[in-house]
Amino acid sequence: KPVSGKKASKTAKNLATTGKDTSATEKPIKIAETTANVKARTEPDKNSAVAKTIKKGTQVTIVQVVGAWSKTAAGYWILNDYLRTLEVLPTKPAQPVKPSAPVKPSAPAKSAKPSTPAPSAKPSKPANPDPEPSLPVAPAQLIRPKHVLLSYDDCIASATELINVLDYATAHDIGLMIFPTGECVEGYARRGYNLPQIIRERGHWVGNHSYSHADLTKLTKDELVTEIKKGPESNILRPPYGASNDEVKEIAAALGQQIMFWNIDTNDWQSGHTSSVIANYVIKNVRPTSTVLMHLQHKGFSTEALGKIQAGLKSRGLELCRPASKSKRPTPVEVPENFCP
Repeated sequence: KPVSGKKASKTAKNLATTGKDTSATEKPIKIAETTANVKARTEPDKNSAVAKTIKKGTQVTIVQVVGAWSKTAAGYWILNDYLRTLEVLPTKPAQPVKPSAPVKPSAPAKSAKPSTPAPSAKPSKPANPDPEPSLPVAPAQLIRPKHVLLSYDDCIASATELINVLDYATAHDIGLMIFPTGECVEGYARRGYNLPQIIRERGHWVGNHSYSHADLTKLTKDELVTEIKKGPESNILRPPYGASNDEVKEIAAALGQQIMFWNIDTNDWQSGHTSSVIANYVIKNVRPTSTVLMHLQHKGFSTEALGKIQAGLKSRGLELCRPASKSKRPTPVEVPENFCP
């Protein structure tokens, strides 16, 4: 139950200035949950301070929110896998209430374990690995001199891993361009996750990687339109495998989408490509305004790879694109011309 009225304003003001509620009648209890700890549960867990401590009727002031609240089958409210910090304000009854005999709570109903979205099919080797600089990449006006854009295609099966890497990137001032498939977005939606929202609320950008990771050049016109329209909402399209032709370009433009390729292909899907191997390849081969291709389900999408790439490029006098400022989050559906300041 949210705090409302003057009490809410006073509490919010105290929290904003001191991090604590200093009102005379209420002493908040700070409860911190980690990303790894917070999961949808069907019964209280000793490791879950929220499920164990917050009871019906408790007033809660949310200090930091990232994501959307959802209710489990057992009746617990959670913030998906990325709950932050709450200030819990014990409810003060309006008048003394005669205590009644305690009633043993019924066991919460068990719910089916949420399914895990399968990542897109393993990408085959693109027709143009490491394409020449003349191949269209991120539009020139989108990337500033001395900046490098890291982009990731396809899907990742673990929501916790996805959020960990996105949070790491945001915390280290790294802005990513993510190209999930429509099937990936649907898979997460079935588990209660709004994938584009998760990405955009952290200051990153979402592009369209088609619906089913099809080769767009082998489809009929109607199939092509469907593949693009059912992909994630964006004004930037990355054709799977880099497969494009005049018809793909024409239909994409008619649907308001600009095609973005890459000029550095890490081939991260190949056997033996660890995070270090991928990071070293990026550091050695990028140029100012390069667009790097990697995949969400492989080792380039990791905190280790991001840290190595950022440090290595800094030694070369290059920078990674930054996430949007807090005042401009969530990032908009349409990627603006200055998204890599």
